[in-house]
Amino acid sequence: MPTINFFAPYHRQETSAPLFGLCDDDDESPAYIDEILSNKDCKWIGVVVNSKRKEVFFYPVDKCVEIWEEENKMGSRCEGILKYDGIKLIFVELKDRKIKNY
Repeated sequence: MPTINFFAPYHRQETSAPLFGLCDDDDESPAYIDEILSNKDCKWIGVVVNSKRKEVFFYPVDKCVEIWEEENKMGSRCEGILKYDGIKLIFVELKDRKIKNY
């Protein structure tokens, strides 16, 4: 089985913003973080409240990391991984919803 590197630096984004959004446009580009507060009602699907202003890294997985299943079929993947404090991980699956909770 080949090794999969989920933490390749070429698509990684980082921020220490106190509030930022997680976005996944309807195209072939990977999910990403967005710090533009005026986008929160039109682009943000997920919201991260980072009141301690920790350095947070976002690694997109879907459209960036290939995970193959049997019969040469691409496996299902989450949109990305948030990493902070060096070892803490949050796997992110974004679903477009109209409910805002912030």
